Amino acid sequence: MPLSPSPYFEKPAAGGREAIHEAGMVVDASSVNDTTVSLRSAVPVARAAADGVKWQSESLRRDMGRYTGMRIARFQNWLYEQNREWHFSDEALCVLWMLEFPDAKCDYAVHFEYIDGVRREYNRNGHRVDDRPMVPCVAYRRRKELYAV
Repeated sequence: MPLSPSPYFEKPAAGGREAIHEAGMVVDASSVNDTTVSLRSAVPVARAAADGVKWQSESLRRDMGRYTGMRIARFQNWLYEQNREWHFSDEALCVLWMLEFPDAKCDYAVHFEYIDGVRREYNRNGHRVDDRPMVPCVAYRRRKELYAV
């Protein structure tokens, strides 16, 4: 059987979905807001929650997710799809991006607007990885209130 052309996971590695979900639950229940300081201060709390589920890292490179082993764009698209069920706020999604890719070139806390921008790109053209979704992904506020994208 031939080896995979890359070390990345197409779907989350074992325990990755559960770790990300647990971290998101903790962050979304907190009072994190869209300020850089608030977003950054939520990462250690999210990490503790995720490590309680899965402590072994899947990351072999800076662009490989710690818990899922997925590449950045694939993880972001996957997270938008998971969020159809989870309904995490954009603040929680931002913290999850920082948690999964602590060494990413982009400082997501400074560029919080990327959460919405990447979602719009994913809805429009698939965000460099997949086909665009059949039903557009939307943003949620805390307490699962839907707001316009």
